[in-house]
Amino acid sequence: MELQCKISYKFISILLLVVILFVGCQPTPKNEAVQNKNEVAEQSLVKDEEATEHVLTEERFTYEKQYKNGTVLIADAWIRNNLEGGAPVLIIEPKPFGDRKQMENLVDLVYPKATIYTCMDKLTKEELEAEILRCKDTIYRIKAGLPTAFGDIVPEAQKAYNIQMYEEMIAEYQLQYQTAPHEEYREADYTLKNRGADGYQCLLFTYGGIEKQLDNREEIWFVNDEVESLFRIQKKNYRIPETDKYRYYSYTPEELLTNETFLAIKSETDSFVKEMGLDYMKLNSVQYDEDLYTLNYVRAYNGLEETMVGWTIGEGSIQTDTSESIAMKLWGQEILTIDVQDGEICKIYWVNPSQVSSIESKSVELLSFEEIEEVFIKQMDYLLQASIYSEIYGEDWIINIERVELGLVKVLEKGTDSYKLVPAWTFMGGEDDPSRLTDNGYCDVCYMTINAIDGTVIDRTLMY
Repeated sequence: MELQCKISYKFISILLLVVILFVGCQPTPKNEAVQNKNEVAEQSLVKDEEATEHVLTEERFTYEKQYKNGTVLIADAWIRNNLEGGAPVLIIEPKPFGDRKQMENLVDLVYPKATIYTCMDKLTKEELEAEILRCKDTIYRIKAGLPTAFGDIVPEAQKAYNIQMYEEMIAEYQLQYQTAPHEEYREADYTLKNRGADGYQCLLFTYGGIEKQLDNREEIWFVNDEVESLFRIQKKNYRIPETDKYRYYSYTPEELLTNETFLAIKSETDSFVKEMGLDYMKLNSVQYDEDLYTLNYVRAYNGLEETMVGWTIGEGSIQTDTSESIAMKLWGQEILTIDVQDGEICKIYWVNPSQVSSIESKSVELLSFEEIEEVFIKQMDYLLQASIYSEIYGEDWIINIERVELGLVKVLEKGTDSYKLVPAWTFMGGEDDPSRLTDNGYCDVCYMTINAIDGTVIDRTLMY
């Protein structure tokens, strides 16, 4: 791929693929796990009299157990969205970009007075200069132990390999520079062009009404390929906080109702989402620190949202090759992420737009939470005692379940290419790992997703 925009997109896709291959929720074990009599498990579903209006339910899920290998499982979580009645089941399908008017309107919302240009079919000298500078900056950040543009700190063991990779990229760009054209400013026509294996792309840029300098260039992507569709804008003033609080922790909107800054930002982004024509999207989670707020919107139906998780675990216990998920070319969850910095929307990332094609059921009967709790406990016993994954954990590990949420989860109907949104319980939390440099674990790790209708465990990687 020659365009600088596409180089960045491909690199991001590779990183996402690595994450997907590394993780996944577990299948229900065929045989009931055998519990050692010397291991004491205490579990309860209790009413908390001190619950506040910030929480959607007064119930908590509490549970604690220590395993033979030293791992401790602790659950102390609010139960979010424990419905009294039934929940919907929706048939959903992809809605990739293609409407030129829609694409133009989206860009106009962010750049109402700017001139938008089309990226050239080959990298220009100006783009190559910028890409070389980005690579040099990344090398500096890797050596200094600072977060890269993707927000991650490269582990010490991987530094040499990553530095060599970026040095090779610089050498390739310098070679291309010799025959590259200078930039031509062609106004955007919002046409998705066929890029072969890289799908259909409309790659644009602007200077946001500021002077035409290379450092002020801001890129706009529309991409459709076999596994996803995305719209992305990132302004030059965007910067990622270099803190664990932002990188590892997220909050539900209910947890931030006393944060006045958040409430003002939410009001602004809610209005913006409506202007985008996405009335069906609802704020699900928030990351924030310093002056950056990242707001994640997901599809909602009758008040019940698609559950969004950061990572999933347990791939090692799945008796299948994760390459199957790649071969199946699965269409992922629709998510709209809006970053607000210094009071301004500075980044938009909308992936996998979709539409409801039909409603299978407006209100299907659900299992009780007590039944779901029993499935969770048995499956965690399997995960931490009987599976290959149990070898990863050991003495001093603490797994904390901090959020239990009923929401909609996308699954693939076996034998078809159709997707459903089904009600499911997701158990999320983080880990205290003695090998970590800090005591801050990921709080958005999905440990298990359980179908709320029949109690089967859903594999988020393979979508069934």
